[in-house]
Amino acid sequence: MNEQNALVFFPYAGGSASSFDILKKHLSEEVRIISVSYSVSEFSVSKSSTDFFSVLLENLKNQLKEFEGKLTFFGHSIGAIIAYELAILGCNHLNIQRLIVSACKPPGLLVKSKIFNSEDDAFEKITRLGGLPQMVSSDPIRLKKVKHKVTRDLRVLIYYARMTYPKVNCEIHALSAKDDFLASENEMKIWSNYTNKGFRKTTFDGNHFYFRDKSKEVAKLIL
Repeated sequence: MNEQNALVFFPYAGGSASSFDILKKHLSEEVRIISVSYSVSEFSVSKSSTDFFSVLLENLKNQLKEFEGKLTFFGHSIGAIIAYELAILGCNHLNIQRLIVSACKPPGLLVKSKIFNSEDDAFEKITRLGGLPQMVSSDPIRLKKVKHKVTRDLRVLIYYARMTYPKVNCEIHALSAKDDFLASENEMKIWSNYTNKGFRKTTFDGNHFYFRDKSKEVAKLIL
């Protein structure tokens, strides 16, 4: 059991536990940092099953269920959708105070955009629209190495859809970037419809990975 407050990071497709190290160095040592991963390969779930996403969420909820302190979720890109869904699933079990959604269309818009409707072209779309760090997308060798992991993570959302999108019982803080082609400023404002609590929005200069250049400013907003 733990009553310490915690910040839970949900990475982008192809990301890892170290993806937000650039932010962590600006955060207080008094706050516990938890970085989740999307270990979908370990689940015995059919590739075409709509249960694929729900199994992942149950796994993540179980990782956090013994935590008694206040939680802040920070999800970047597809991590924002996973954080949103976990906030719904864990509303009666986890003490979630705030959901920070970064550089991601709200769930309803994301599904309509059909960016993730096919494994065959999702990776190409994400790459073309700036959804990978420049150090990766500009290096053919590096790009080839990460393609499998990115595609595997994107698969999490291929079967994602809802008839309705519930509102979370915590504040939502939306972070956007002026030159992000995957989630515009106006699209990020629509996250206000996904909460029963307060809503804030902050816009930064930069692209989809704005937080790399604005790490100190972003860290101040997180806690």
